[in-house]
Amino acid sequence: MARDVIGLWGITEQDDGRKIPEPSSVEPEHETNELVTWVDIDFDKYCKANDMTTMRINVSVPKYLKVLGDEAGVNFSQ
Repeated sequence: MARDVIGLWGITEQDDGRKIPEPSSVEPEHETNELVTWVDIDFDKYCKANDMTTMRINVSVPKYLKVLGDEAGVNFSQ
């Protein structure tokens, strides 16, 4: 789940025009009884896998399917 949180944060940063900071190899300050977990993420790969933007494309369908769709009230533009 940490990859998802970091990935979503990174996508938001990029969408808002902000730069994602370079990864760090320095362990953050923490108490002796606290755990530090390293998380790796490939932002490019994550973006490609989770890109839900839509694209408009034209599709050809057989005439009989178009006729059936028209008769059923299907709006092919939607």
